[in-house]
Amino acid sequence: LKTWVLEENRSWNEQYLLQAMLQHSARYEILFASYYAYERFPALVVNALNTPKGHGYGGSSMWLKVK
Repeated sequence: LKTWVLEENRSWNEQYLLQAMLQHSARYEILFASYYAYERFPALVVNALNTPKGHGYGGSSMWLKVK
């Protein structure tokens, strides 16, 4: 991770775009935020999102619905 950020100059710009899109808009409904769910219920999310080989992860997707 340190290499990605410091040496390869990678960043997570989509989180800022998502925040800007949702901040003052009633147009979207959040259906599922996997990272938030992972922070609250890690065992349930890892179990639900595990891979066919049994490797679980928390995920980072945001599911939205346009109203």
